[in-house]
Amino acid sequence: MIFNERQKSHYDLSMIYYIGKNNLRDRENISLSPFIFRLQFYNIIRPKIKTDNMSKIWLLILLFPLVLGCKKHSQNANADCKEKVIIDADLFAGISTDQFVIKSVSLSGNCIHITIQSGGCSGTTWQATLVDASSIAKSNPPQRMIKLTLKNTEPCEALPVRTFSFDISQLQLPYTNLIQLNLDGYNQKLLYAY
Repeated sequence: MIFNERQKSHYDLSMIYYIGKNNLRDRENISLSPFIFRLQFYNIIRPKIKTDNMSKIWLLILLFPLVLGCKKHSQNANADCKEKVIIDADLFAGISTDQFVIKSVSLSGNCIHITIQSGGCSGTTWQATLVDASSIAKSNPPQRMIKLTLKNTEPCEALPVRTFSFDISQLQLPYTNLIQLNLDGYNQKLLYAY
């Protein structure tokens, strides 16, 4: 029989399958010397294939906790939002926001992170509260007005920066999954999606 290279490799592989399937261990019964060489070569490579598969399995096993760690991290992103927003129209009306400057605001999940700068020593004694006006502007998306109040008793003249985080899940409305938050003293739109 005359084989081209592709047919030879197919023939060799089918013979290897046949021998492996029927547990023929006596290589002397095989009369094709090139085939014996390929069979021996296959036996040398076969453990490497198993090693490669094992290395892939070990890699997956080692990466699995990393993936779980990422999920825990994203779930714990709201852990620093222990303070909740207060919904009170009277308190909202009496708040002055001129004693600090809002540097940045970000939303992540049910948390709002507000970074402010104000006069003081270090900002570690500052106490902040987030207050909602208790009214909803009927628009698309609905809008809520919020203000940050700051209690600052530090006598220093430095300008420390501090970030406060608040749980805003109480601002959710049952008929929508998107709200625009208008933070007094901050000019950019904040879209809260839940």
